[in-house]
Amino acid sequence: MSNYNDLSIDPAMIISRTLTPTTVLTKMEGVTDKSLKNGIQVEIMDVVNDNSYFVTLRKSRKDYFFRSGWKNFTKSCGFKSGDEFNIYWDYLLSKFVILNFEYTLIE
Repeated sequence: MSNYNDLSIDPAMIISRTLTPTTVLTKMEGVTDKSLKNGIQVEIMDVVNDNSYFVTLRKSRKDYFFRSGWKNFTKSCGFKSGDEFNIYWDYLLSKFVILNFEYTLIE
């Protein structure tokens, strides 16, 4: 566990550093550095189980991370320590969508 700005942050909550002002954040309406430092509520949609979860997205130093609601989200989805999954920002729906399903390519 690391400590950023007096916040205990589990490394599992840190989002890829590719979430930068030139990528996903440009598609998030009204998001600023100031609002991210304070934390903004975002939705994560699990399309497989048809559930939505609300978590707080924050920025500290160079890391973006999920805070409040994260434990409930991971527990409900059955994720364990060390599990990895992908999410993407759906700018049309203004929410993150979790890609937690197996897929195969159709030939």
